[in-house]
Amino acid sequence: MALSRFLCVLKWQVLAACALLFLQSACFAGDMLTPAERAWLQAHPDIRVAISPDYPPISFLGANGQPTGLEHDYLALIESRIGYQFKRVIPTLAQRAADNPEDKQVDIVPTFASTAARVQSWTFSKPYLDFPVYLITQDNAPIKFSLENSQQQAVSVVGHYAVYEYMKEKYPAVKLDKVDDTCIGLQHVAFGQSAGLLADLPVANWCAKKYNLKNLTIAHAIGFHYELSVASRKDWPQLSSILEKGLASITQVERDEIYLRWNKSVLEKSAYEKYASWVFASVFVLLGLLMFRLYQWDNKLKTSLDNRLKMTHFSETQVSHLTTVTKKVMRTNVMTFAAVVVLIFGTFAYIYYYYDSNHSLVVRMIEVLLLCACLLGGFMLGSMRRRYEADTYYNQLLGQSSKREKVEQQLTQIELRQARQQQALIALTRRQLSPWQDAEDVYREIAQLAAETLEADRASVWLFDQSKQQLDCMSLYIKSKQLHTVAKPLQAKALPQYFKHLITLRVVAADDAYTHPATVEFAIGYLQENNIGALLDGTIWLNNQVVGVVCIEHTGGAREWALDEQNFVGSLTDYCRLIIETCRRRSAEQALMQLSARQEETIAERTQLLRESESRYSYVVQNAPIPILVIANNGNIVDINPEALLAGKYKREDIIGKNFIQTVVAKESRRKALFTAAQTLKGKKFRDIELVLQATDGEKVEFLCSVGLIHRSEEDGTEKMVAIAQNISQQKALQSTLIQARVAAESADRIKSMFVASMSHELRTPLNSIIGFLGVVLQGMSGELNVKQKDQLGRAYHSAKHLLSLISDVIDISKIEAGFLQTHVEKVYLKQLFTEVEYAVMHLAEEKHLALDIDCADHLQLETDRKRLYQVVLNVVSNALKYTEQGAVNVTAKVKGKALIIAVEDTGIGIAEADLSDLFKPFERIESKLKVKTLGTGLGLYLTRKILTQLLGGTIEVKSSPGLGSTFTIKVPLIAPAVLQNSGSILEAPQLQLTTKKQSYKNPSKALLE
Repeated sequence: MALSRFLCVLKWQVLAACALLFLQSACFAGDMLTPAERAWLQAHPDIRVAISPDYPPISFLGANGQPTGLEHDYLALIESRIGYQFKRVIPTLAQRAADNPEDKQVDIVPTFASTAARVQSWTFSKPYLDFPVYLITQDNAPIKFSLENSQQQAVSVVGHYAVYEYMKEKYPAVKLDKVDDTCIGLQHVAFGQSAGLLADLPVANWCAKKYNLKNLTIAHAIGFHYELSVASRKDWPQLSSILEKGLASITQVERDEIYLRWNKSVLEKSAYEKYASWVFASVFVLLGLLMFRLYQWDNKLKTSLDNRLKMTHFSETQVSHLTTVTKKVMRTNVMTFAAVVVLIFGTFAYIYYYYDSNHSLVVRMIEVLLLCACLLGGFMLGSMRRRYEADTYYNQLLGQSSKREKVEQQLTQIELRQARQQQALIALTRRQLSPWQDAEDVYREIAQLAAETLEADRASVWLFDQSKQQLDCMSLYIKSKQLHTVAKPLQAKALPQYFKHLITLRVVAADDAYTHPATVEFAIGYLQENNIGALLDGTIWLNNQVVGVVCIEHTGGAREWALDEQNFVGSLTDYCRLIIETCRRRSAEQALMQLSARQEETIAERTQLLRESESRYSYVVQNAPIPILVIANNGNIVDINPEALLAGKYKREDIIGKNFIQTVVAKESRRKALFTAAQTLKGKKFRDIELVLQATDGEKVEFLCSVGLIHRSEEDGTEKMVAIAQNISQQKALQSTLIQARVAAESADRIKSMFVASMSHELRTPLNSIIGFLGVVLQGMSGELNVKQKDQLGRAYHSAKHLLSLISDVIDISKIEAGFLQTHVEKVYLKQLFTEVEYAVMHLAEEKHLALDIDCADHLQLETDRKRLYQVVLNVVSNALKYTEQGAVNVTAKVKGKALIIAVEDTGIGIAEADLSDLFKPFERIESKLKVKTLGTGLGLYLTRKILTQLLGGTIEVKSSPGLGSTFTIKVPLIAPAVLQNSGSILEAPQLQLTTKKQSYKNPSKALLE
């Protein structure tokens, strides 16, 4: 049964392996061939392959007439690899003798030897079959048989094989027996017509098996090989490449399988065949020794079992059970004996079938000996198995008996321990039912009961502090000294593993305290000092948190803590938890009583304060100099102070209970009052709401009101609003007067700026004439001047130029403020503009021997007012040169986003942080040591900032440190603002929003004209 199941499983495994190999071969071609090679195969559907019908086992026709052999297996593997089926053709004798494809009328020759003539027409692959040629002789031939001996008998050789030419060339003195094929040559050797045959093993083995030639053997190899390749047409190089890939894909394992499949070794003698008699003798000796040893073992087991049965008295049930087991063993032995008989008869059949018939007497002797050994072995095996099973069962009975006695002893000990534990718990329960005592006394009693009940020398109770980082000892009892004491606190930072186990485990049972991970930290010091070998710790849990530990310490060595002992410690922790809860409850009750007393005192104090507060509130409301009204959520007036009655000329009895909006608010403000009341009831607070209120005589007065919610009424449960008002009629009138005065002042300032801007021609023309005529006189065009005259006229000339610059700055500022300064947007090349600035200020740099460095890319450009940008850069650069005594002035320009950034950095005297706020103010010059030496009016940077911010849409910033220099950063948009491009002016008249009681003006000039 087992053998058939094994064969079935083996069959399915073989089928699965074949299927796997088929799938691998089917998938391999797609990965191996290129698209071009696959297309070439599709274009050539009928590729012919030559099949040899009479070259077994390399290639021949089987019983069904189909090609088979070693060549066919290789060809099938190549087809599976490339995914293509060749057309098989059996050439005629004339076609097989031809050397070119046209005469052979085939495209592929699977097994072809390479020669000089064939290479002209065929492309040969690497040799895939390599058959060494061996000398095959009779098995009783002399060992020193050699081809060099020319005196010996002739050697058979197939005449049309290459080995024939090899022998004629290499061994001309050897007599050759020329035969037509290998099978005839083997028959010559077997029947003594020749001394040996030169052939390859696959063909020789096939012939020896076919003709049942058994007296042949392989002498040695002669050094000659048949190397066979796959040949393809010379004019089809693609086919040669495909065949090479197919051959390369065949693994060595597959090659070995094909070779072994067709090379069934018949000529090689195995060691067993050579030394069969010695093998049989060895088997008989070993079998005899085994039987003798089994006999000794059987007698020994029988004697041992008899002795034990004499010494032991079994019950009737045990004897009956032992008899049943013996009968089962007998049945098993009979089946085993039958299996052994079947196996031996199978061995007989195998030996009879494969052993030489000439040795039939030996076969019969072996059969008789094996049959005797089988009978003796079966008998002894059965006897041995019976004694072995009986002895095993006997040992089991003894083991069960000893285990039962041990378990009974353990149960007795457990019952005694549980009785002591129950008595201890009853004592603790009675203590709990008695009047309350101090918690420390209870902890001492728990420690003493635990030590006495568990027969441990030390027991203690520990509680965590608030931080959970320290355990404080409440009580420690030492039984050997009958002493109640306490121990030092335990710190979490010193015992991290112990604390970690406490907060995660219910019970820590350390049978060996020196090796347990939770207590190993106590090994050095505490355990050695107190001779402690085992620890049992039960954690006290309260509200899902560990609050303490009950610790039992056993002295004198390791101890195994039983489950009932661990449960007892758990009961003690529960009792401790009840004690802690009781203590906390008593503390909470005392704290609650104290809190209740304090709350009564606080309520009395707050009642008194509330009365005083109400009294103050009533006084403030009644005597406040501003109107105050309390309004219900339905809009009715609940309360009103005397100031409100006076302002509205109301009587209290006429106003209380009336609707606030309908009675007090004028019609033009009622909508705003309704919205404010609705939002106030939602919890929103309002301040400074302007409302027009009316008195009883119809007079309307403007009030500034604040509205908010006050407390919920205890009488009806509704919320109330409080409104506080302030009369702003006089303030409104004063504000209107101030606005009119400001409009007049701003209009006058604007008229001044307009006047200065319009007088630019009248101011500049006389100065230009004076400067021009002074220049003519200084050049000597009106006559020669002496030195004194030139000096005086030169001073007048420079003063006039300075005055012209000052007037130009003032006029530009006035035009900007008046909105008269025109701008013209154009495309500006920054490099050219910087060149002009450098030329204009070069004389200042040369006079002070300063370096002026300008870093600007050639391609930088922007759309803006070129004249105003030049004026801004010139002012900043010249200002940097004026206030720099030594060093350099660096000017850099770069684009960042949609803006141009110009940085002017100097190494001058710098500016203090306190003076930076005055830097861009008109007529302001910062105090410095160069203030006297450097001419200026304090308008340059002011004008620069005006032009940048109001004309060019840019900004200017400065960073400076005294003694280290300053950096001015100018930021200008790359494209001018739309108002600059559309109107030609960056600034219109300044717009102001002026509000009065009756009218509003957006243009102060218009207001002034009106």
